[in-house]
Amino acid sequence: MSPPSRHHALQFRNVAVRFGGVQALDAITFDVEASTIFGIIGPNGAGKTTLFNCVSGVIRPMSGSEIRYEERDLVGLPVHRISALGICRTFQTISLIREQTVRENLLIGMHLA
Repeated sequence: MSPPSRHHALQFRNVAVRFGGVQALDAITFDVEASTIFGIIGPNGAGKTTLFNCVSGVIRPMSGSEIRYEERDLVGLPVHRISALGICRTFQTISLIREQTVRENLLIGMHLA
């Protein structure tokens, strides 16, 4: 009996990003299996945020890059379409709107563009 096939919910193939003369991502290729918890760690400047910006549509990777979610190509989709699929990112800021409650600040992230 063969093992059950693995379903890759998120796939990265040759993801590359260049900012002027800086190669932020260079042919990143990996899969994230469905129903798993997956983390990316690394030092400052390693490209973690750039990769998150690519998968969420904030940055468009270079030609030849592929990012797929549930077999759907994400490269080139507008941010609001990617967000509607359930993929979004949070920002590394502690700035809150002081006039709002914690709950109201959290609800800001619930709105799709």
